[in-house]
Amino acid sequence: MPIDDSNHADELRAEGLAELKLGHYRRARRTLEKALAAKPGSKRLRHDLGKVHLAAGQPEAALAELDQIPDAVSHSEIMTAGAREPGRAGLRGALRRRAADAHQRNHAGAAR
Repeated sequence: MPIDDSNHADELRAEGLAELKLGHYRRARRTLEKALAAKPGSKRLRHDLGKVHLAAGQPEAALAELDQIPDAVSHSEIMTAGAREPGRAGLRGALRRRAADAHQRNHAGAAR
């Protein structure tokens, strides 16, 4: 019997988000990447991967994930029902600020 990729992706997503909550960022990333392989066009999974990268202190990687989501995608298409998180545009702006701050800190540390 063939595996239903959509159901499998949903199960992997739930597992990945649980790993994220536990602070297991590497496992969360790998699990969500497997989910994305099963459901390649998923905007929600791209957004979730961005959250993992952000939590792991990798704002540039998080931004790269969000940049793969088309601009025409609405806030409601990538957010889970009832989630209290910033929309993609707000998250993207926050990520750009964090990336710029990290870049400045790195260059300030190198100048010392």
